[in-house]
Amino acid sequence: MQQQTAQGIVKGNVLYRVAGVSFIVGAILTGVLAALEPGSADPSNVAEVLTEAADSETLWKVITLGLAVGMWAIMMGVVGVYRSISTGGAADWTRLGFYGVIVGITLLTAAFAMQIAAVDAAVDFAAAGSVVGTSEYSIGASLYEVSNSTFNMGFLVFSLALAFLAIGMILSRVYPQWLSWPPLILGVAIVAVMIPQVFVDATETSEIIFAIPAGLTSVWALVIGAWITRKAW
Repeated sequence: MQQQTAQGIVKGNVLYRVAGVSFIVGAILTGVLAALEPGSADPSNVAEVLTEAADSETLWKVITLGLAVGMWAIMMGVVGVYRSISTGGAADWTRLGFYGVIVGITLLTAAFAMQIAAVDAAVDFAAAGSVVGTSEYSIGASLYEVSNSTFNMGFLVFSLALAFLAIGMILSRVYPQWLSWPPLILGVAIVAVMIPQVFVDATETSEIIFAIPAGLTSVWALVIGAWITRKAW
């Protein structure tokens, strides 16, 4: 039988120290870089998006890589939450959330990799004269569409997992209620926003609607990171 670890944040424990700092780093990277991401192109106009990506090649790659690192850091923070809740039904919900976060961020990592590849294809598309219907356009458009679909699915899984994690936090009483309820509300809100995007193309309006709860999730990650860090140090 697997030995249960102590419930709660253990002061001086390296895991919780790393988890707290990781939450903070992930929150800063995802929040700041998402705000810096170029967004002047209409997301439903693939040729326009590819042209913008080609014009800002280095910036797009740096932001995409940074967002990936930020999500990995948040995943490391979630490890700390998962390990701090070890008894009762709360542990079961937390376990569901933890494994769901791993699946979601794995999908997001694949999406980010395809986005970087799409930027390279966009450069080739621009070099070929930005002509729609060419092989360069087809490759770029395919990578863009597949990366978007993978991103939507990944963030859908991640947000649902965040809601499960929040239920475990609420039931455990390890974390204050003011810190436990926001991820449940935000997770459900993002799921509600992401489901329609599985069936229809993204628009400027839908991206703005998505950005609000996604940005608030980064704020929550920053707050819980500070709370865990204070407890662990």
